[in-house]
Amino acid sequence: MPNVLPVVLLDSLATMQRSHFLEQENVIASCSVKFLWFSWWDKKLQDKRRLVREMNSTYYIPRIVTAALKGGAGKTLISIGIIAALKNRGYRVAAFKKGPDYIDAAWLGLAADGRCFNLDRYLFDVSVIRSSFEINTMGRQVAVVEGNRGLFDGVDARVTYSTADLARILDAPVLLIIDATKVTRTASAMVLGCRLMESGLCIGGVIL
Repeated sequence: MPNVLPVVLLDSLATMQRSHFLEQENVIASCSVKFLWFSWWDKKLQDKRRLVREMNSTYYIPRIVTAALKGGAGKTLISIGIIAALKNRGYRVAAFKKGPDYIDAAWLGLAADGRCFNLDRYLFDVSVIRSSFEINTMGRQVAVVEGNRGLFDGVDARVTYSTADLARILDAPVLLIIDATKVTRTASAMVLGCRLMESGLCIGGVIL
């Protein structure tokens, strides 16, 4: 009887070690697959960047960024409507969504009859944002970028990583969406405040 407990403990330890070893093997295999995938993706990205550099430096695709004063104001619905309307008029639309978002991006891509690409200022630096935009607008005639949260909502008081920040990077006018429920002339003050809040930002239009 005294020998039973050590044997049980040794068996348990051996099982745990085998399990840990298998987990390590799985992690290594997973990392290898991810490394291969990122290597392939990086090569494809480099090829596309080369094509962009070979394009005329004056290349410019019409673009717009949809934004609002808050989340839940109807940006996705209106962005989908704009994309669908442009597509129905025969335009090839490039769809983008700010942030690592897959739900709204799926709807936007469906409306554009293609893929919707994320432009995340937190994960990507400025050069990657611009390259991704240029690469994924090739062969398209117009680009619609849906922002997130409020127009000036970022991670700090300098509105870092905000929709306004992204619009400036892309040199795109902002289509401001205002929830005018139970509001009349005050909506004008909201728009004026957004226009004067920061220099270098173009409010190209307003939807109430």
